[in-house]
Amino acid sequence: MPAGQSAGLRQAVAVQILDISVGGLLFQVNQPVPIGARGPLRLTIDGRTFTTDVAVVRASPVSSAADAPYQVRAQFMSMSPEHRRILERFTYQ
Repeated sequence: MPAGQSAGLRQAVAVQILDISVGGLLFQVNQPVPIGARGPLRLTIDGRTFTTDVAVVRASPVSSAADAPYQVRAQFMSMSPEHRRILERFTYQ
C-alpha cells in the first residue's frame, strides 16, 4: 500500500483473540487482512462492551496450507481513558 493511504475493513469479521495488551492485540481470522487496514474492534471485557479503532501492523498465514487462518497483529488507535483502565485491569489480572 502506498505511503499515506490506508485501507478500511468493509465488513464485520469474527476473530479469535490470542493475546491482548493496552497497546494492541494478536488475533486469528479465517481470511487475509491487509497491513494498514483500519477499523473498529468491539470488545467485551468483564461484562462491558466497547468499541475501539485498530490498525493492522502485521498479518501472516499460520501455515502454508491454502485455507490456513491468518494471525494478525493490530494496534489500538484510539481508546477512551475509561476503556483503557478496563483493559489495564484485565491484562494485569
